[in-house]
Parts: sequence; C-alpha cells; structure tokens
Amino acid sequence: MEEIKTAAPAQEPPKKVRRVGTVAFALLLIASGFLLIAQQFLPNFDLLYVFRFAPALLILLGIEVLIYGTNTKVQMKFDWLAIVGSAVTLCIVGAATLAPYVWQYMGPANAAAENAYEHRFTDGLYNAMNDDPALKSHVSSLFVSVSLNHYGDNTLQEGDNVYAEACLGNTYYATAEDFAADCLRIYQAAKKADIPVRDYSFYTDTDRSNTARGYRLDFLASQAEALTAAELANQVDETYYYNGVIYGTLEERLDAERADTDEIANDAFAPETEETAPLEPAPAEEPAPAEEPAPAEEPTEEPTEDIAASEQTYNG
Repeated sequence: MEEIKTAAPAQEPPKKVRRVGTVAFALLLIASGFLLIAQQFLPNFDLLYVFRFAPALLILLGIEVLIYGTNTKVQMKFDWLAIVGSAVTLCIVGAATLAPYVWQYMGPANAAAENAYEHRFTDGLYNAMNDDPALKSHVSSLFVSVSLNHYGDNTLQEGDNVYAEACLGNTYYATAEDFAADCLRIYQAAKKADIPVRDYSFYTDTDRSNTARGYRLDFLASQAEALTAAELANQVDETYYYNGVIYGTLEERLDAERADTDEIANDAFAPETEETAPLEPAPAEEPAPAEEPAPAEEPTEEPTEDIAASEQTYNG
C-alpha cells in the first residue's frame, strides 16, 4: 500500500523590525545642534521663533508610523528610548531659548533700569505739584512703578507699564467728588510734566474708627482724559468702618451699628437670674397699733345749795 505524501507548507520569511522614533530623534539632535551653534555666533538669530516649530517632531513620528504600519513585511515597534530622548532634547533647547529672555527681564541690568525710571518719575511727579502746595500737602505717600515688558534694550517703550499709586491720607474728604477732584489734579500734573503714567491708583488712609469713611479710585490715563471731577466721582469706591470691620455700603455699616445697639439694649434690660439677683431685704414687721385710751369718766358734781333749796320747796 503506497503512502500519500503531503508537501509541507512554505514558511514565511521573518519580518524586519522597524522602531518608530529613531529617525525623528536623529533629525532632532542634528537640528538642535545647528540651532544652538547659530544662537551663540549670530547675535540677531531668534531661536525662540525657530523653537515654535517644535511640534514638527510629531509630524515626523506620524510619518514613520504610516510608513512602517502599512508595510506588511515590517514589524513596527516604538523606540521608547528615542522618544524619551527627544523630549529631553526639546527641554534642553527650550531652556536655552528662554534663558536670554529670563535674563533680560530679571537680570541686574533690567532691574537697574526700572529702578532708575521709578526714582525719576516719582521725583518728577512730586515736583510737578509744587505749583499746587495745597494738593501736595494732601499726599501722604506716592510711588511710580515701572515694568519693562520688551526684549532687547532697556529703554522705555510703548508696551511697557508705568503705574502710579498715591495715598491721600493727610486730609479728610467729606464727599467722593472732593476726593476725585484731588486725584484728577494729580493726573493733570503728571500729564503736564510728561510723566508717561498709564495706570493710576488713589486711596485714603483712615483710622478705621466708627465714623471713618474710606475712598479708592483706579483708572487709566486715557480713561480720565476730558472727564470732570463729578464724572470721575462715579467710579470711586467708598468703604465704611465700624468696630474695625470694613463695609462696602453705608446701609451695611448702619445695620451692623443697629444690631450692636440692640444687643447692648437687650443686655441692659435682661431679667436678672436667681444667681445674680441681689437678695431683697425681708419686709419689716409693722408695729401693732397702739390701744386707744378709754374715755375718762366725767366727775359728778355735787348739787349746789340752790338746787337743794328748790327741792325742799318742791317737797314742801
């Protein structure tokens, strides 16, 4: 009996292993090296602008996945070491990109320039009020702050911020309009002296007694242009104090005072407890009424001789 022989199935050739991320990591290392060299030797080279194209690394990884994933003869695996290396490389390049900007904004040269501007503008604003001594006497403290928000030189530019804060604590303002009038005069003095203040902040310093009233006003220089004191007073925030607590409205402050007054009144008229009530003295015994003396008997008079004589005549 003849045996039936079957042919063995042909074995498929082994698939090639391709690691996703290796090519992208290699290209990233090459590009990062060239960029860092360019930053060192080219003064006008803006590495931050180039770093904005860092998401292109994701595009490279996607291309590798498409190429290897659609090829049936290739086994795709992720090269996690290359992917982690790419992330670390991006962090290193990003730190090198931001370092000059951080040094510009927080370095000693920037701080010295801001400090010089602040002293010059503060002194200039004080001197600008010399023509109005009464206004100057109302100011208890004043400070002009400067922030240079641009990269490059340390000169004052359009995008930089100049902020002025003043405490009007040497006088008492009866109304918000009186307070706004002084704030407006300080703004006009700064404008006349060409001090480029953009933001203004004014407030009063009170003792926070039960009758104290505080004011605060914040506005932009462009906002106060062509406004009167009465119009600017509409933006004043008033605060009221009672027993050291700040209230936003007069009604809230009066409610707190009424509640406090009612509580004091209730304590004053509250009934005393048995423990605290003073002992009342025992009522004194009333004395017994004194006995009225008996009426004295009237003495009987002896009959006189005339009466006896008349009796004898009657009997006679």
